[in-house]
Amino acid sequence: MERFADPTILETMSVGEKLLDSLLVMVLGMGVTFLVLVFLMFSIGVLRILFQGKKATEDKARPKQPVAAPAKANTAGDDDELIAVINAAIAASQQEDIIAVIAGAIAAMETSGRRLKIQSIRRVTDPMPIWAQDGLMKNMRRI
Repeated sequence: MERFADPTILETMSVGEKLLDSLLVMVLGMGVTFLVLVFLMFSIGVLRILFQGKKATEDKARPKQPVAAPAKANTAGDDDELIAVINAAIAASQQEDIIAVIAGAIAAMETSGRRLKIQSIRRVTDPMPIWAQDGLMKNMRRI
């Protein structure tokens, strides 16, 4: 390594010596980088263990809320966009604030909602997200 400190020595070195020293510098740099990455990997693993313990105790303290299913709506026009908004709102809400979410979806429709009747609320079993269902409905409507 001290060979690189003096530029006049570089002029006297052969191509083979320069290549060998260059490979040495490359291996040293890659080795240091690898060791730092291994250190980061272990430190992230330790942090994951520390914070997963905290998360597990929080999950035990808070019981899981069931996810509500899309509501069946009867309106005069059966607006597909309204149905998608209500379905998304119900699927995203917690059980305790489901009424507020439904009221917000009705308010987004800009109507009183007097003709809207929610017949049932049930758990969603479809693995397709609500936004994908909405996109599928819009694409199928074009056909």
